Amino acid sequence: MAVGRISVVIPFYNNIDKLVPTLESVHAQSLAPAEVILVDDGSAPAARDRLRAVQRRFGFALIEQPNQGPAVARSTGIRAARHDFVALLDADDLWHPDKLLRQQEAADAAGDAALVVCNSKTVDASGRFLYENRFARFAGDPEALSSAVLNNRIYSITSALFFRREAALQAGLMNPALRYREDHAFLIHLIAQGAVAFVDAALSSRVVHREGYSHAETSPHILEKDLWDERFFQDVAHRFGPRALAEARALARQHTARNDIILGRRGTAIRSMLRLALSTRQVVRPGLIVGAALAAMVRPGLLDARDPALAARRKAAR
Repeated sequence: MAVGRISVVIPFYNNIDKLVPTLESVHAQSLAPAEVILVDDGSAPAARDRLRAVQRRFGFALIEQPNQGPAVARSTGIRAARHDFVALLDADDLWHPDKLLRQQEAADAAGDAALVVCNSKTVDASGRFLYENRFARFAGDPEALSSAVLNNRIYSITSALFFRREAALQAGLMNPALRYREDHAFLIHLIAQGAVAFVDAALSSRVVHREGYSHAETSPHILEKDLWDERFFQDVAHRFGPRALAEARALARQHTARNDIILGRRGTAIRSMLRLALSTRQVVRPGLIVGAALAAMVRPGLLDARDPALAARRKAAR
């Protein structure tokens, strides 16, 4: 089997059952990586014991560190990588067998590409297809990709990233102060390091489940989204103009208000949207969200289908 100049970096925290299929998808690559680095971000002792057994089976390099979040774990792995290219993979996502091969070919064809992105699917825990993220639509327009990332219109991208290690180091790796949208901030800085190439094929699959970092009912960012959003904007502010940042902040507040409606914090959502309307003179979208909050007082489950994890949190808190 051919071996590429590729280091695979996987952050891990406790969820050993989801990790095995992820590693199997790496093992099945038609272009094998030169190394796989798994960074255990302070897992519980029981998970660490099981992880060592999995390590014996798959033979990856293991780095253990105190829990500091996925940004630090990924940065640790990138620093430790010994090869030209790095591919990120979350510990519950899956790759198509030709993922690394297609991205290596695209990087070689582009010559100077700092980053190669493939399309990505989002699936549920049973493997049921939910939607495809066609990142290749941004081919030739890296500014549009940066804008989409800024406005949180990009999903399921982390495990689709393939980049030059040197470009990641120049970008400053991931901000250790971020535990939400840390991958978005990193991607924006990475785009600024050089050309971006795309593979117009869905070669990565993000698996959405309740235990996942972003969707778990216990994920702290769900209830502290305003805090993490503001830290994200501070991280990337020098890449955008004031108007773009103001619009992105307004969109983020609207998304938070939608979450508040699902969680039953309808008064918070209404106050937030009224303040947004007064400060930005936007009327239609904040007005729709206020209307949804009022309607949810009569029908509490109005938006449950938009985010089942949030809905489950609301029901559990009753």
